[in-house]
Amino acid sequence: MRPAEFSTENPPRPIDCLETKEYIASLRRRIEVQQDSMEHLASEVFLLKATCARQIEEIEKLSLDLGLRDK
Repeated sequence: MRPAEFSTENPPRPIDCLETKEYIASLRRRIEVQQDSMEHLASEVFLLKATCARQIEEIEKLSLDLGLRDK
């Protein structure tokens, strides 16, 4: 994300307060960290869903082989 240089007012005004700029930068860093965490969790969920699907297929095949289930 680019640094905050202007306010959200209409028309935008430059942000001159150093504390405000630092606060905005810290909020943006937190947002980026949360987005990274969400992307990581989403990839883990995708992998777990694929693993579950494979295990369900294996269980169905085994139950057919053992005669516990009809085709």
